[in-house]
Amino acid sequence: MPALLTTGDTLLCSYGGKVTLAGAPKLRIAGGMALTASHVKGCPVVGCGAGASSLPLCTAVSDVSGAAAKLQVAGEGVLLPPVSGQASVPPPPGGPPGAAGPPPHPLSLGPGSPLQSKVSAA
Repeated sequence: MPALLTTGDTLLCSYGGKVTLAGAPKLRIAGGMALTASHVKGCPVVGCGAGASSLPLCTAVSDVSGAAAKLQVAGEGVLLPPVSGQASVPPPPGGPPGAAGPPPHPLSLGPGSPLQSKVSAA
């Protein structure tokens, strides 16, 4: 079985910000909860280092992809590596209403993520 992403793994923005993950309690893998796109989308990003280079900070996951076709939780595919996604960057304050924000920051799997493959249903 391929490795699956869980709350024990780490997703990072391109500037080192860590995504605070929330998973599916119905499927636990080595103690961590399985991740689906809907569980990850909207999760906050903490510690984005873009501000050190005068770039705007990302705030939350806006898009994620890499779901399994067969292994699902509540009808949604569990995320598999390599996962990809983006963290949204809000528009600058005082900008025109409805203005688009700066480009989102790409997401990637952090180094040392355990990537689990032993699955048990709760």
